[in-house]
Amino acid sequence: MLHKDRIPQIFLQYGYLSVKDGILSFQDKDKNIQTIPPDQISMIFLEPGTSVTHAAVEMCSKWRITLNWVGESGVRMYATANPTNAKTDRIWKQLEMSFNANKRLSVAKKMYQYRFGKDVKINNLTAQELMLQEGNNVKAIYKFLAEKYEVVWNGRDYEGADQINLAINTAHSCIHGLAHCAILACGYYPSLGFIHGHNNNAFVFDVADLVKFQFVTPIAFQVVANGSTQVANHTRHECRDMFRRTNLIDKIIKATDDCIGFVPHIEEVEHYERLLPKPKYIPLKLREKEEQQ
Repeated sequence: MLHKDRIPQIFLQYGYLSVKDGILSFQDKDKNIQTIPPDQISMIFLEPGTSVTHAAVEMCSKWRITLNWVGESGVRMYATANPTNAKTDRIWKQLEMSFNANKRLSVAKKMYQYRFGKDVKINNLTAQELMLQEGNNVKAIYKFLAEKYEVVWNGRDYEGADQINLAINTAHSCIHGLAHCAILACGYYPSLGFIHGHNNNAFVFDVADLVKFQFVTPIAFQVVANGSTQVANHTRHECRDMFRRTNLIDKIIKATDDCIGFVPHIEEVEHYERLLPKPKYIPLKLREKEEQQ
């Protein structure tokens, strides 16, 4: 079976991946056994509590199944084995848009509009001006969330000096892990970014930014507002549960394709159209609030 016809990815947790009767077999913590035909899957994400035998790794290599060792629901990306089996269409599109300065800027602007709303006027902005406006919008979002959840906000501190910054660091680390999973799953290259440059995970940060303020940053504020005594653990668990509940990895892939300008095959379009809701842009709420005042 061609990789384009296979199941894109599955997540396995708390169990034992081995080979039985010439086929992949996964036994979970309750001793239930699930067979995994190696010709029907492209990528396996191994979550915590999962062991894998040498024979299983050998079979995955033979059938070109990519193995990824990740945190719960992809909140961390630890390691990957075997090159991605996704078609090269996406990475060629990524290369095309990255190596031309004008196209690169156009992708950055699409990412900016996806995050902050299509009515934001950015047509004539340079890359430097775009980054400056982004910084102003991000500050406004943090202020908005602090007021909404009634959390004391003294500004962003990447060292996690207080509880809210520790929670934000944890939430953003989780979405970086899931974005990395999404990029590997669909065949983009993690290091080839459009906004974040000179970093091995530049594109990971670009992609994570598309959804972090809609999905994970509010979780950080909510955890702190609820008075958690274990902010980092609680935030990570809340992100994990949300990833599972919303199937966010597929939404990330759809959003990334839209910004890059990649048009997937029709079966992929039908799949992701059902998953991706219309984004809710926090800055739009900010503007509505200002108009009411």
